[in-house]
Amino acid sequence: MKLLRNIFLILSFSLISYEVTACHALALINPISDPIAGAIRVTASSNAVTCGCDEYWMDVEVRCIGEPFDGAPFNPGFHGPLSTYPYFQSAQILKPNCVQVQYPWVTIPYSSLCPGIQYQVRMRENHNGEVGPWTAPMPFTVPGTVDPLQVAVAPNNPSVCIGDCVTLTASVVGGCGLAPLYDWSHGGNSASTTVCPTVTTTYTVTVTEQCSNLTRTESITVNVLPTPVPGTASANPGVVCMGETANLSLTGHDGNIQWQSSQNPGGPWTNIPGATTANAVSPPLNTDMCFRAEVSGCGPTAYSAPVCVTVEPRPVLTISNATICEGQSTGLTSTVDIPGGTYLWTPTGQTTADLINVSPATTTTYNLRYILNGCEVNETGTVTVNPQPTILNLVDETICDGESTTITATPDVPGGNFTWTPNIGTTNSETVTPSLGVNTYTIDYEISGCTYSESVDITVNPVPDITIVPQEICEGETATLTATPDLPGGTYLWTPNGEVTQSISHTPANTSNYGVTYTLDGCTTTENADITVRPLPVASFTFTEVCEDVNTTLNSTSTVDAPANITNYDWDINTNGSIEYTNQNVSHDFNGYGTYDVNLLVTTNHGCTDQITQSMTVHPLPVIDFNANPLCLGDPTSFTDLTTVPVGGNITTWNWDFADGGTANTQNPQNTYATHGVYNVILETTTDQGCVDQITKPIEIFQLPNADFTFTNDCFYDDISFQNTSSPNATLFEWNFDDGTAINSAEHPDHLYANPGTYDVELIVNTIDGCESSTSKTVIAYAKPNAEFSVDPTCYNTSSIYTDLSSINDIDGDVINDWYWDFGDGNSATNASPTHQYAGENVYPTTLIVTSNFGCKDTFETNSVVWPLPNVNFTPTDVCLNFATEFNDISTISNQNTSNSIVAWNWDFLDGNSSTLPNPTHTYTSDGSYNVNLEVTSNNGCTYDSTIIVTVHPKPVADFTGTELTSCSPVCFNINSTSTVNAPATISNYEWELSDGRSYSSTSPNWSDCIKNNTGNTATYGVKLTVTTNHGCIDTHEETNYINVYHNPIANFTYSPAEIDVLDPVIQTTNNSMYADSYEWTVFKHGIQNEFEPEFEFAPVPEEYPMRLIASTHEGCIDTAFSAVRVNDRLVLYVPNTFTPDRDDYNETFQPQFTSGFDPYTFNMKIFNRWGEIVFESNNASVGWDGSYGTDRSGPVKDGTYIWKIIFKETGKDKRHVMQGHVNLLR
Repeated sequence: MKLLRNIFLILSFSLISYEVTACHALALINPISDPIAGAIRVTASSNAVTCGCDEYWMDVEVRCIGEPFDGAPFNPGFHGPLSTYPYFQSAQILKPNCVQVQYPWVTIPYSSLCPGIQYQVRMRENHNGEVGPWTAPMPFTVPGTVDPLQVAVAPNNPSVCIGDCVTLTASVVGGCGLAPLYDWSHGGNSASTTVCPTVTTTYTVTVTEQCSNLTRTESITVNVLPTPVPGTASANPGVVCMGETANLSLTGHDGNIQWQSSQNPGGPWTNIPGATTANAVSPPLNTDMCFRAEVSGCGPTAYSAPVCVTVEPRPVLTISNATICEGQSTGLTSTVDIPGGTYLWTPTGQTTADLINVSPATTTTYNLRYILNGCEVNETGTVTVNPQPTILNLVDETICDGESTTITATPDVPGGNFTWTPNIGTTNSETVTPSLGVNTYTIDYEISGCTYSESVDITVNPVPDITIVPQEICEGETATLTATPDLPGGTYLWTPNGEVTQSISHTPANTSNYGVTYTLDGCTTTENADITVRPLPVASFTFTEVCEDVNTTLNSTSTVDAPANITNYDWDINTNGSIEYTNQNVSHDFNGYGTYDVNLLVTTNHGCTDQITQSMTVHPLPVIDFNANPLCLGDPTSFTDLTTVPVGGNITTWNWDFADGGTANTQNPQNTYATHGVYNVILETTTDQGCVDQITKPIEIFQLPNADFTFTNDCFYDDISFQNTSSPNATLFEWNFDDGTAINSAEHPDHLYANPGTYDVELIVNTIDGCESSTSKTVIAYAKPNAEFSVDPTCYNTSSIYTDLSSINDIDGDVINDWYWDFGDGNSATNASPTHQYAGENVYPTTLIVTSNFGCKDTFETNSVVWPLPNVNFTPTDVCLNFATEFNDISTISNQNTSNSIVAWNWDFLDGNSSTLPNPTHTYTSDGSYNVNLEVTSNNGCTYDSTIIVTVHPKPVADFTGTELTSCSPVCFNINSTSTVNAPATISNYEWELSDGRSYSSTSPNWSDCIKNNTGNTATYGVKLTVTTNHGCIDTHEETNYINVYHNPIANFTYSPAEIDVLDPVIQTTNNSMYADSYEWTVFKHGIQNEFEPEFEFAPVPEEYPMRLIASTHEGCIDTAFSAVRVNDRLVLYVPNTFTPDRDDYNETFQPQFTSGFDPYTFNMKIFNRWGEIVFESNNASVGWDGSYGTDRSGPVKDGTYIWKIIFKETGKDKRHVMQGHVNLLR
């Protein structure tokens, strides 16, 4: 929307004037702002002393927060009224009575303001030229959400040549629709600007909108196209094998590149798709190919000079396979379709076409690398090694006559065939039953053509015999068993205890069988015998325990296992060795109490004996006595048992006869006699061993007195009189009043209690015989009630709750049963704990009178306090998600009657969160609109609340994915934003940034670019994406180490010496490569080496050898350097000075011996005699002079010295040699 900040709309309101007194304007009081539907309205009250002539009105000025007030165009003597932002006026009023009057509301429509923006408003009183001071500004926020500011920059031409200009135009949408300010990076301040760059330049504009203070920065890049410069093209390597690629490089160029290819240097040319950078890679090549770069820009298109790559064919290699046994040797044969290359077998290192004489321990695969013209092919052949059996694990064995055994062959290489000698089977395991003596068996084993033979001996020994004599013993005795063999010299093993002697001794508990195993030469026999064990008798007897003077009966209960039986019983009553009885059962009197030992010996019919000694007791009779106390009639008489038992026995029963018909069976009973007199009491007791005795004793019972008294209950502060009504024989009195005072001995006393309560009064009376009687009665001293109540201060519109805290001691059902309340405001109540709601805030004196059920009264007075409620209001701000919303509390509270202040704030942010700060900030976790509620609490706990809508704009979630992120330089990546934002918000801008500071901004979610790496290390880049919504909300997502640009190596080398010949055909390489991790040297006819700086030795033959060095990194990035080594020929010859043509086949001819370096087609040799006559001539270096005359060899020449002359040229040169010398001919 458009806001016109300085247009005034005048609305006129007037009221009738009544009377005129004095005219002036003062400060306004009670300023109020009130949000209503579609607007906010404000008002304030005039001061009561502001009154007088003519009309008063209220000036109102509205400004954005941060924008200064200016007070114009208010005229103190003029009433518009104004009603357009930012100036407003109220209707006019008259104040003839000098009272406080509220001005009419001034409505500020939201339609004239910007949604979501915070404003402030101030007011003052105006009276025809007299004005009061402005009120303090009151902030408020317009509901709604301001659209985010969006800026787009468009050029009329994004790419220009040097000297051209372009117009850049910034267009703005969103915000409040106000006139924005422009700030261009090159100095412009309008929406459009013209620039004339000489190089590619990025221009930035910052747009700021007034009032909303929204700002936005956007950039645009103007590309300045260069004049094309073709540069120099190169292809590396210059020779490749079929299917390989070449690295294309363009240096010294300027402009846009497009690589082209052609089979001929003169064309026609075809663009290579995607090859638009200075460093490119050709497609795989299958034929010779030329390349050039097309460079375009401002001006005519330029082309680099073509470079061509030679493509060598790849040979086809095949290898045969072979099979051997372990330890054998073999070879592999290879064939190739294009001969002439070099061979290298791995792992043997052989360089012949066929692999010869290898003896692998296991099946092995051999690789053959064949290189022809730098093109390499690899193939494998396998030598299958079958395992050679070396053992059958046959074990010689010794068995006994008549036994069978199984011979098992367990070869170390299982799965083969078995042949037995003698022929007893064809499996690995056969069972035999050989005769006495040594028997030999042989097994021939074969598997996969590999054989092995092994023999085993089976020895057969005779079986011995043995005898044992059985034994018989009594239980507990020891017997010896002896084994007697027919063939001595063996070993013994007894069961069940494992003895290894010929004889064993045992004391078995029961008849037991013992066996022996006799072993001689591995052959065993067994025998067994019994040791018979006769049972022992078990001596035992029973007896009766008796009291003294009674016979004891002794009965034998001895036993023995059948078929044995007991034949003799010997009783030693005094355990002194003397036998008193021989019968099975006897009776005996021990003549007195005590403990006696008795022994019994029994004998069986097998002569086995056992004996037992037992102790028995004769128990004593009790010694009886007792006494009795007290002896007053009416009191229970307690009887105390004084009986004892000798040697520590115990009494278990008592039988009392009290001689009045009463009995008892407790140890110390009581008996109450009905009449006084003398009684003969009998006591009979029984010990814990059942021994019984009794005694009779006389006792006398005396007459008892009767205690009693009367009284009347009264209040605790009045005397209580006690009347003694005891029996006449009572002569002594003791009064206990139960309040800690001294014992009173008066017959009819009075007593005053110090405290109310219930008291148990006791009267004790005694006779002259010492008999006593007592009685107790409860006396009540009533209590006075205690009046008290509590009332908590309360808030206005809440009832005061009165809690009766009055109390009274419950002496005898004492209760408070009457209440009278005076609330101090003309109202009263008669219930115990009333409630009362006061009409307004104040402090009210309150009185309570309470009365008990016995008429006791008490009075209590205190104040009832009623506090005011707070007036709640606050202002919020609209924010993006995850940004804090600021809440400003503007609530107030009265202090007219009590001291009040707002001390607590309870904010409900409607998302499950809250705050207790007065002006909190809160960050919402979800976007949307929230009905925020503020409840404020005064220092006295009075609360009130208000609700206002708060808007939180959604935050975008930044994210992205990418492809082509890692490779050798250059990396041409594609990154796509996958960022999202909740509706209705949209993402309006994408800001991409590399970790090296480079950035790219666009409204498109996609970003593509290429990154080069000319260093010696991997270049790693992080990527950060910042997305911005149409509400200005942002989010950032960053990935570290996201793009990896591997560095390319630089291959370069030299070798020394620079020239070599056939005499020393050796070079040493110098590796000048950079940034590489591994190296592959390829030299014609020398295979491949991977050393850093290898040495090469060539055949002593004149020839040129192409060289190639491939430098590689760990990441697979490569570069190739090429060169060639030529082995030059060198003249090497030897001319002898003597020869002996005597037909002994040694030294028969004379001729120069050429090793290398000469051209045989230019050779001429002449032999002269001393007169200069030519005696021999030859044009063939392999034909020498044999000492004959002339070429037709007409006859031998004489011995002597001859002159030779040789003429020839060096190979590969025009240099001609003429040599001469002497030679001696001897026969």
